[in-house]
Amino acid sequence: IPDRRAAVKEPPRKEERPAITGAFLTYTKYKQESQDQRHKEEAIAEWIGRTALPPRTVEDVGFIKMMETIDKRLTVPKKTKITNLVEKMYLAEKEKFKHRLSMARKITIGLDIWTKKGLTASFLAAIAALVEESKEEWGIPKEKIITIITDNGSNMVAAFHCNAEEDSSSEEENLQDSDEEGEEDERYETLERRTPCVVHTLQLVVNMIQKELTINRLLGKVRQLVKLFRKSSVATKRLLQQCGLILIKD
Repeated sequence: IPDRRAAVKEPPRKEERPAITGAFLTYTKYKQESQDQRHKEEAIAEWIGRTALPPRTVEDVGFIKMMETIDKRLTVPKKTKITNLVEKMYLAEKEKFKHRLSMARKITIGLDIWTKKGLTASFLAAIAALVEESKEEWGIPKEKIITIITDNGSNMVAAFHCNAEEDSSSEEENLQDSDEEGEEDERYETLERRTPCVVHTLQLVVNMIQKELTINRLLGKVRQLVKLFRKSSVATKRLLQQCGLILIKD
């Protein structure tokens, strides 16, 4: 039986308007010169500089999506701007270090240079020249340097041996002109300009010892013994119970 009751008329719906909370969800980008935009750009540049990632990382789709998820108002900077910011930060930090070096009474320099198999070119002059260039760049006066620590490579020895001879001749001329020198300054002036690295020297001693036939045979026997223990879990467990230690291989 059809329902003959009059259908209840629903009141006309009003035009839907966005709620107040929805109005707050509309995002407007930071102005390029705003403090928030600038601080976030500097933070990104510092992260790029500390992690040594390429500046083009900021143009990666995944990076842009991540930053927009974190802050929708941020305009992710391009790699050119990040490069300029990293350079600016580097120069600022460099000035801070130069100030700290200028406040130091005496300075010791540690120097190490990469080597490459099959390298035939000689860089003795380049090593000495680059050291002088670095001292000038960082504002390190010659009289502040106590010594330069290097490895025992022939290139290092030769490079600073030449400098030492030049320094000794110039120091003799200066001593003739100056009669008053403090005890501390005299002590530093008598030090060698180059000091071999202790760790590197010890490693050379170890290498020389290993070349001895008797010691080499002894080390071979010890290695075989260690190898036997490492192959047997039962022996390793017994050794651990007896002395509380396990064998390692050099």
